[in-house]
Amino acid sequence: MRLVNVPLTGRQQQLAVLSEALAALRDGRGGCLIVEGPAGIGKSRLLTEAMAQARLLGLATAEATSAELDRIVPLHTLLTALRSGSPPVLDARASRELAGRLDNRYLVLDSLGEAVAEFAVHRPLVIAIDDAQWTDELSALAARILIPALSTSPVLWLLGWRPEAVSAPIAPVIATAVAHGATRLELQPLPEAGIAEFCRHALHAEPDPDLVELLGQSGGNPFLLEQLLHTLVEEGRIRVEDGTARTAGDQDAGMLLSPSSLAAISRQLTALGPLARRLLDTAAVLGRPFTLHEAAGLAGVPMSHLLEAVEETVRAGVLHPAGSELAFVHDLLRQGVYQMLAGPVRHALHREASVILRSQGSSALETAEHVLRSARKGDRHSVDLLAEAAQPLAERAPGTGAELLLHAVRLSADHDERRPQLASQAIRMLAEVGRLSDCHRLAEEILATGADPDAEAAIRLGVVDALKHAGRNAESAEAAEKALQQPGLSGANRALLLSVQAHALLYDGELSGLPRADAAAAEAIALGSAESAAPAVVFGRSARSVAAWARGDFTAAVDEARQAVRLAEEQGDSAARRHPALWLGRALGAQDRLAEAAAVLEAGQREARRLGTAWSYPLWHYHHAELAVAAGQLQDAATEAEAGSAVAEQMEVSALRVPLLCLSAEIALRCEGVQAARDLLDAARRLVESGVGLMPEDLAWPQAMLQVATGETAAAYATLADVYRALPDRQVLPARDPANGPALVRLALRAGRRPQAEAAAAAAAGLAGREGSTECAAAAAQHAEALLRGGRHGGRLLRDAVEKYRVAGLRPLALAAALEDAGQAAQSGGSVAQALADYREAAAGYEACGAVQDSERALRAVRALGARNAATAPAPKAGWAALTSAELRVARLVAEGLTNRAAAERLFLSPHTVDTHLRHVFAKLAVSSRVELTRLVVLHEG
Repeated sequence: MRLVNVPLTGRQQQLAVLSEALAALRDGRGGCLIVEGPAGIGKSRLLTEAMAQARLLGLATAEATSAELDRIVPLHTLLTALRSGSPPVLDARASRELAGRLDNRYLVLDSLGEAVAEFAVHRPLVIAIDDAQWTDELSALAARILIPALSTSPVLWLLGWRPEAVSAPIAPVIATAVAHGATRLELQPLPEAGIAEFCRHALHAEPDPDLVELLGQSGGNPFLLEQLLHTLVEEGRIRVEDGTARTAGDQDAGMLLSPSSLAAISRQLTALGPLARRLLDTAAVLGRPFTLHEAAGLAGVPMSHLLEAVEETVRAGVLHPAGSELAFVHDLLRQGVYQMLAGPVRHALHREASVILRSQGSSALETAEHVLRSARKGDRHSVDLLAEAAQPLAERAPGTGAELLLHAVRLSADHDERRPQLASQAIRMLAEVGRLSDCHRLAEEILATGADPDAEAAIRLGVVDALKHAGRNAESAEAAEKALQQPGLSGANRALLLSVQAHALLYDGELSGLPRADAAAAEAIALGSAESAAPAVVFGRSARSVAAWARGDFTAAVDEARQAVRLAEEQGDSAARRHPALWLGRALGAQDRLAEAAAVLEAGQREARRLGTAWSYPLWHYHHAELAVAAGQLQDAATEAEAGSAVAEQMEVSALRVPLLCLSAEIALRCEGVQAARDLLDAARRLVESGVGLMPEDLAWPQAMLQVATGETAAAYATLADVYRALPDRQVLPARDPANGPALVRLALRAGRRPQAEAAAAAAAGLAGREGSTECAAAAAQHAEALLRGGRHGGRLLRDAVEKYRVAGLRPLALAAALEDAGQAAQSGGSVAQALADYREAAAGYEACGAVQDSERALRAVRALGARNAATAPAPKAGWAALTSAELRVARLVAEGLTNRAAAERLFLSPHTVDTHLRHVFAKLAVSSRVELTRLVVLHEG
């Protein structure tokens, strides 16, 4: 009696979900499905069925199965998938080009995303990755970024994984995908009826209850069930009579199988010959699909001697051909063989594998996993190989690189002079992936054993950078101060430490840090210039620019930032990666040179994408959003802030999400209302409470404005009490928007705090009187003074302020606020007609900017005067009329077949901003695919 191939059993519900997703993909709607369960539960079989269906539907397919020892090779899993298929998403040339640029991982991922999006424009694509728990770090990062980035494209992701692999790089990616709407298909063990059905198909007979009970010892795991059934059949312990399958004779209790047992696997392998077992032992150690040449080298026998062993293992259903290589039929078989090897044998085989693979031309990276499993402390050769393997991973997969270096440090002898250098490299990579506790632990361990001054400086600088990267600015500044006290510190290292400390002090959550930050930055510039340490000078000048901006000295802010930009362009490399254009754009915006600021930011953003300096991506969005607020384009501002926050979340840079969430809250309060703003502030506050530093005004200002909106005037003043005390030395709020000066005066007066109102008015006047000040600053100063004076004189000053805003022709929200205050002054003076005119103009100005809530407040004042508002329909929330001009432009370009990147290049936006616009378009037009959108655009525009 022989077993026959069993069709997919007990998974009809999951297969129906997959079929529905594939049908939706055919119609242009992509998505993500997660197939999860323990080893042997049937994930691979389900994915195989899904891919077969996809091909029948004419869909393009890209598939790969991750292997345990491939997880160390950057982008191996995803490149393997995208090179498969007919035609492949990536041909050999494109694949080589991408592989050659892996040192710039975010740039490579951008190119990869564009290649997939462009391919999917012409043919819907299914990307399936099985055994995703073994996915390498860079492929996992690609999935984290590309799954949401391609959600509006006809791309369907299918990921099969074992959920117990909680520390795998793919685990947080899957958690995020599910949180954002991915479908999770959890495969459960087959019930008794499923076991009976499986047996019915396998034996072409009806199993009796005793046989079903015996097979239930497999735990309902289909793979273990098949192995147990195979063993019973091979040993003649099942007989079929009259269409019924029964057990033959007494069953040996020793062969009953628990879900975690390897008993069935062991029994299956005992029938194999010695050479076949040897082949399997070497194959299990290699840990991935292998060539016969590799197996022969590791087994220590001529390749020709293994030919019969290969045939024997294939016949036994243990190995199967995988193209030009061989692989285990199931990873559980490989694990079973591997676990049955004695520890010393495993150790010896891994050591031999590393030697043989290296001699056959494999890179240090490809042999590193074997070294990790075989090296012993003091093994210099293994330490060298791990260090060599880690070098290219600094930019490609820093988490994996850090692990290799940590092992290298642990394996190196205590007196090995390389330990501090290896540790400093490991700390930098650990910082990149946010493993702060590991950074501290490693630094303390190495410094306790002693290190020369340069090595100690490198380690301490790594810790300072790690804390800064994580947004722990106060701790970073403190760690920098401690490092600066170390004797023997070189001038270049001191300059770098000071430049990082200066930035940390700017964002440490304290209002008093500006003088210290400025002093540290000045010293960094002086030392860095003397030592030709360009990155320290660039970062130091950027810090001085921010400090000058925060004091309200915009001329100095622009000057410092321009010098930083000039030096970065001259020096390139690490100096250019500091991106001082970020702060030049903000300083120019403070001078109301909005078009120039936008041009600087656009050029800087393009350069950042070219360099792949992903840390800066969220900040470009933030500063673009600030400019859009200044220009009164609140919907565009909200889109930029939302895009920046999404990018920061994808890249797990919590520190940069805080200001974006706070700015989003401020915009939401004006456009959507109290609850939307409160939700965003709650998210920001949670990050701050976790230790992320910020400029105090980032959170305090939108929180106070929310309290004002809900009538909590005293609470709003209390929220900003320290901000008032810091005036006029610190003018962050008026620097962001001159209209914030009058708002501070207004709030203090309403809270009964006239001295603070006077201080705010004086600060606004001081800002307007500075060299390089703007017409809007002058208008804001007069606006603030008008509120302070009140009465008829205040009313006249408000009229002058309104006219100044009109002449400036910028910052329409500031003009609308001045008009609203002018209306209140006119109302108080008994001029109802003038008050109505001011309120109505203010409402119209707010509405034109998208500040719906502000407009409604002004209109309430009109109604309170007994007048009717002009009959206006509420702003539409859905349909074509609800689209902003930017959204409409994106919709048209997408309908032309452009990818997000191509549309971004046409519109001079970032792909993330285009993606956010497109999501809004989908929501407003109630479509879920580019195909549907294209049809609607054609119908709408004739």
